[in-house]
Amino acid sequence: MSSKTLIIPIAIICSFLITCKIKQSDVEIVKVKKSIPILLINGEVNYFTDSTEIYRYKDMVLYKIPYLFVSNEQQQEGDTIFMRPISTEIRHKKFVFTKGEEFGLMYDFPVEKKSVRLNVDSISMGVTFKHFKLHDLGIDSLIEIQPLESNVIREVYKSLLPHNISEPDSMFLYYSKIPRKEDFEFDDSLLPTNKRNKIFKVELIFQAQQKQINGILKAIPRRVLTMETKTLKKIDRDEILSLFKRFEMDVAANKM
Repeated sequence: MSSKTLIIPIAIICSFLITCKIKQSDVEIVKVKKSIPILLINGEVNYFTDSTEIYRYKDMVLYKIPYLFVSNEQQQEGDTIFMRPISTEIRHKKFVFTKGEEFGLMYDFPVEKKSVRLNVDSISMGVTFKHFKLHDLGIDSLIEIQPLESNVIREVYKSLLPHNISEPDSMFLYYSKIPRKEDFEFDDSLLPTNKRNKIFKVELIFQAQQKQINGILKAIPRRVLTMETKTLKKIDRDEILSLFKRFEMDVAANKM
């Protein structure tokens, strides 16, 4: 038997061993959820919801970022040719980087076969809370500490200054006694260091108000902007492994 015929079975065995090497416990998974109130011109409120899964394996981090993919179809009316949406679906881009590095790679399968080199901080700002400074909001008067569960505490903050309809007037911070990884902590110098990586949920409260809209006084309902992290346990092992391995191969090929 020639050495060439042995390459295929050996490759299969190596692939199997690599796949089996990664376990649920090897990967830390956190889902970052956001719910943002959108005040419409007629005074009604819609909520925009978004969630991103974050995976950590060895010294690598992967963001699984959802986006709305729209399929279009070319149509014609008279002499006018235009594209009309025919379907939509939620797809995911995957951004992978090595902790401490300035750049990472964005993958968008199957739309794009090639990866795109992007700055880590620019992507992280839209995914995690690391660059979000809570006390820049001016809501810095702690008025109450509420124990909720055995491991959860809620702090209630109020603004003592006048605020307009686009600004929150109070804030709830939810703490866990279990610290989180630094990738998910709030970057707020006014918060004690021992608190920053224990916050798992933030609620910004916009109280109900009256507002003139087109000359008519309308009641604007109470709104809540929510940011939350939640640890997950179940993963798609094959998908995550293939993405991390692809990233390692791309880095080795100097695509960074």
